[in-house]
Amino acid sequence: MVTGAESKVVLIDIAQLAVAKEFTGHTDYVVAVAFSYDSTKIATVGWDQTARIWDTQGQLLQTFTLPKNYPKAVAFDATGTHVFVSDNEGLLYSYNLENGEIKQLQGHDQMITHLVSLRKSEGLISTTQDGKVGFWDLKTNKLLSVFPAHQEPIMAVAVDATETTMLTGSGDHLMKIWDMATQQEKLPVLGHFQEITALAVSPDSRQFITASLDRTIRGWDLNSGAEIFQLPATMEVGAVAFSNDSSKIAVAEFSSILLYHAVTQQYLGRLEAHSNKIRWLAFTQDSQFLYSGGWDGNLCKWKVATGELVFNVQTSESFESALFLEPQNRILTGHWSGKLCIWNSQTGALIQTIEAHTLTIFTMTLSTDDEFLFTGSEDGLVKVWKISTFEKTNEFAVAGIKKFIHLIKSKSLVIATDRKLEIWSWPNGKKVQTIPMDSQPCALALTRKTQQILIGNVNGTLLLYFIK
Repeated sequence: MVTGAESKVVLIDIAQLAVAKEFTGHTDYVVAVAFSYDSTKIATVGWDQTARIWDTQGQLLQTFTLPKNYPKAVAFDATGTHVFVSDNEGLLYSYNLENGEIKQLQGHDQMITHLVSLRKSEGLISTTQDGKVGFWDLKTNKLLSVFPAHQEPIMAVAVDATETTMLTGSGDHLMKIWDMATQQEKLPVLGHFQEITALAVSPDSRQFITASLDRTIRGWDLNSGAEIFQLPATMEVGAVAFSNDSSKIAVAEFSSILLYHAVTQQYLGRLEAHSNKIRWLAFTQDSQFLYSGGWDGNLCKWKVATGELVFNVQTSESFESALFLEPQNRILTGHWSGKLCIWNSQTGALIQTIEAHTLTIFTMTLSTDDEFLFTGSEDGLVKVWKISTFEKTNEFAVAGIKKFIHLIKSKSLVIATDRKLEIWSWPNGKKVQTIPMDSQPCALALTRKTQQILIGNVNGTLLLYFIK
């Protein structure tokens, strides 16, 4: 993998997740990089108005100076003999690497944001600031067709390996899937446009639901990414949950709980008992009962079929996180003061209070063998507890911790911090990897069957990571 930052180009060994080589030569920001198809050459363009060709050992092979304007995107052709560079005025330049010839190609009148080379058809795709997509024939250097794809600038584009399907993402909050042969849209995926406040994956790993400050609740197909349904929300949603049989959805709309059929979205009823924001929902394994709790400090148990309130326990204070341990008949609540409280899930009786942290416990999760509990707090500490005794076995400091989730088949934690995901080994408390993010993560969920992590961000985007 090759990346550009400031005036340096960095070649990264993906297998080792280490810097393999640094290339220096540009005198201003490097804005785009590309590999040739045979992976022997690298093209870079920078705000120093140059395009540079390198081998993978960092040897500079050729330098081209743009006639005017600043470069924006770069791509090799299928043969590796030509490099194409776009600029901020909508011009496209062709550089012949064999004889040094430079040609200016006409076609767009707006800034070209991305270039994608097509190996099979020996063509090129260009996307623009005004939301258009262009297809070029590189044998003739002619723009074959242009069509409007979005209402806002195209911010991302990708083509599948068969070169039959194209994906585009735009500032209009849309991701679209296109049939490249017909240039017709296959499948639009409308995303949230404000912070995602809650998400949950169905136990059968077929779908997931998200809630956002844009006042919508959306259901998605986990395999295709297609939006299945959309429900309105009149107030902020603080938690969502699937029943264990994947047949029902519970939505905590501020202090009320709304129940829906997961397949038909039929409204099943409203549960009322809380007086402040609900931050936690959990169904029992048989899907017959539902637990809820949050900022009013109430811990409630409901009979799902009838809406009957089984118990309503007033805890000592507001809590932000909770965990249901059904085999042990226990509920754990993490409070704003840093206290960890243990409750009997059948009766609602308080069993034990632990001074676990000094500030709010944001999140809790279990190890895959259910033997260890992990708590993450605003005090910047992650603590490990043995479930059988609730004795602390380890702790480590994580700057800017927000939420985390345990990775299955691994002794690792994914911890969401300030605009980063961090991978930690919990037995020794060592950070293994840091993954920068464009936006702040604010909601996480794990698909236990398909080993994927869903991340909802403050800008409304959803990310799906595969666990290896």
